[in-house]
Amino acid sequence: YWAGDRAAVEVKNVYMDFGLPYIGIPVPMSFRVGLQPFSIRNNIFLYTDGVGIKWTTKIDPVALELYYAKPFEGRDAVSQDDVDVLGGHVLAKIGTITAGGYALYYHMNAYPFSSITAGTAYGYTASFNSKMWWLGAYMDGKLGPVNVNLDGILDTGKVYGRDSGGVDPFV
Repeated sequence: YWAGDRAAVEVKNVYMDFGLPYIGIPVPMSFRVGLQPFSIRNNIFLYTDGVGIKWTTKIDPVALELYYAKPFEGRDAVSQDDVDVLGGHVLAKIGTITAGGYALYYHMNAYPFSSITAGTAYGYTASFNSKMWWLGAYMDGKLGPVNVNLDGILDTGKVYGRDSGGVDPFV
C-alpha cells in the first residue's frame, strides 16, 4: 500500500538495506527494498511510505537515487489497474550550497487510488487513469551573508476518463 500507516495494523516501515560489492565499478552502491519512506523535498513535494526499491550511490560531491514503487496493485492478474512510480534524484554539495534536481513519473492506471480502493481489490474498476511527470530543481545554502532556499516544480499530469468498456487510452 502507498502510505504505510494502516488503521488495523500499526506497521510504519519494514525494509531491508544491503550494499552491492564493488564489481568493476569502484563506487559505493546500496539498495533499500520493502515498505519504506520515500522523500524528495518533503517540505513541499513528496513524503510518503510505500512499497518499492531505492538504489543509492555517491560519487563525491554528487549523490544519486533511483526509485521504483508500487502504490497500488489493483486486482490480481490484471495490470490495467496498477499504479507504478519511477523516478530519480540527483544532488551535489558544492561549498555552502546544496543543489539538486529530480524527476518522478506516475503511471496511474487506477486514478484516484486510496486506502479505500486499495482494500477492495476484487471488483474495483478504475474510472480514470493518468500519466504524470513531476520535474523539479532546488538550491539551499548560504551565499555570502544571505540564506538561500529556492525550489521549482513542473507538473505535466493529465487525467483521462475510461470508456464504458474499461479500455485504456494509453495503450
